[in-house]
Amino acid sequence: MPPIGNCPTWSYHGSKATIARWIVSHIPQKIHFYVEPFAGRANVFFRLITTPGYSITGGTLLNDKFNHEWYSSIIAYQGNWEFLPDVVNQSVFEKWRDHPQCVERTLIEPVVTYHSNRYNMNSAASSDVGSSFYSPNFAANWRKKYLLTQSLLRQHKPVITGLDYLEFFESIKDSLTPDCVIYCDPPYLAPYDEGRTYPNIQHIDLLDVVKTLPCKVLISNYENPLYLSQLANWRLEKKTRVSPAKGRQKGHAGGRTEKVECLWLNY
Repeated sequence: MPPIGNCPTWSYHGSKATIARWIVSHIPQKIHFYVEPFAGRANVFFRLITTPGYSITGGTLLNDKFNHEWYSSIIAYQGNWEFLPDVVNQSVFEKWRDHPQCVERTLIEPVVTYHSNRYNMNSAASSDVGSSFYSPNFAANWRKKYLLTQSLLRQHKPVITGLDYLEFFESIKDSLTPDCVIYCDPPYLAPYDEGRTYPNIQHIDLLDVVKTLPCKVLISNYENPLYLSQLANWRLEKKTRVSPAKGRQKGHAGGRTEKVECLWLNY
């Protein structure tokens, strides 16, 4: 687990934890209103608000259909985090996968899915986690990360919603102005197993919407013909990153594979 600095990172398959700094470097420093329609675990938001020189004057809106309860639970939680395990293994995963719904189950999901590389416990197709995962001070480091995340959320007070992405855009379209910034991190355009990761979406509908938004928009995805054609007039930035998790899934030698991350910008 990486050292805990001033910015919490929440890694999972498809997260922007490792390239959040690069994405933030393309976002204007002075923002009136900041919006993430597919917030995930808000790695880009956390990097943005902890980077010197950046400011959001009018508020933040984080929307995620699957993780909105996680944000709200962190903000409200008053416990001591003793439920965090020192070792992640098959029995820990199964215990919390089958545990009755409670605030601790909502909070612990990133921990027990960290090693099994699943986006969401509720969508896990099987409980085959594999080997145990252990590192020194594992629970203590997770506790520090949760407390830092809680502190940042309480300090910046983002509005949190859990709408479908098209409903979400419909709800905000009349309040957008040119000094607003929207960062979109939709599921990758690929035939993913929907039982194991964020379900795919109608990317044509998404692109039709974002092209009409009257503000600054950034959108991430892998390079693909649909995005290249639909966003041909947008600026395109690229970054190659190594994805150990994706390599392990595909059985690549060494468990690593390179992917080119693309960031389209309408400004």
